Amino acid sequence: MNRLIPLAAVAALSVSLGITHAASVGVRTETVRFADLDTNGAVGAAVLLARIKNASENVCRDLNSKALSLRFAYRDCLHAAVASAVRHVDRPALTDYASAQGYRVIDAAVARNN
Repeated sequence: MNRLIPLAAVAALSVSLGITHAASVGVRTETVRFADLDTNGAVGAAVLLARIKNASENVCRDLNSKALSLRFAYRDCLHAAVASAVRHVDRPALTDYASAQGYRVIDAAVARNN
């Protein structure tokens, strides 16, 4: 199965997940491999979400600052990167687990129709 998936906050996932962030200094990419996981089960979903979160922290690190204005941008970047990655992986167990952790992984097209 091909696991090449685009991730936004402006990010991309690959056979693995490649997470990118378009910062003023350039575009960052992080690869998260998950071929070793059963992403249809709760344990695999939890491990994959942890990997996605770690990669998102690296991708968004330029926004991680004590400055209040950047704190919100950093939080939004992390949330968008994780939610997009989860949405693009498109595994119910991962989506359910991420939703339980507070990530909104609803598809934009679905949101527009509601």
